[in-house]
Amino acid sequence: MKNKINLLIGCFVLLMIAAASLTACAQANVPPVSAGRQAAITIECQADVSETEAAVIERVAGETMRFFQEAGLNTKSLIQIILVRNRQAYLSKVMARFHISEIEAARAIKGTDAVAEPGRIIINMDGVPSDRQKTFLTAHETTHQVQRNLAGNQAAAVKWLLEGMVETAGAQVVDRMDYR
Repeated sequence: MKNKINLLIGCFVLLMIAAASLTACAQANVPPVSAGRQAAITIECQADVSETEAAVIERVAGETMRFFQEAGLNTKSLIQIILVRNRQAYLSKVMARFHISEIEAARAIKGTDAVAEPGRIIINMDGVPSDRQKTFLTAHETTHQVQRNLAGNQAAAVKWLLEGMVETAGAQVVDRMDYR
């Protein structure tokens, strides 16, 4: 019974987050701001990832956090975004950060170009070649960080709701950043 109550509470929290997000969707053409004003967002890059690419990712993460703040969802997320250049570097970084074998890492990243854990996102920059794709993927993964921060362990209970919310937030951030 206690698990069902916790699940219902988690669902309610996520529905409230989604409702507040949709309210923010009506606001458009808001100029982007520095990521530092929304949350503690740090970018770690391999040497072959350009400063320009890193700046795009940092700007998107900041804009995503602003999107949620405007909806009244102030979060104190601490997010480290790690940018790698290619698939092999992505595999190596996932192995190192998650302390898993190459086989486990290969399974974990199969069909993906970003992976996340609480407080950390790893992105394979070659897997998302356009700035629009980078924007969507970064907003998507940053939204997962917001969900974890606001809903805690209850966030995993309703995956369909989580994914619907991150897809919506990703599309909204793409629009806000004029990649229509």
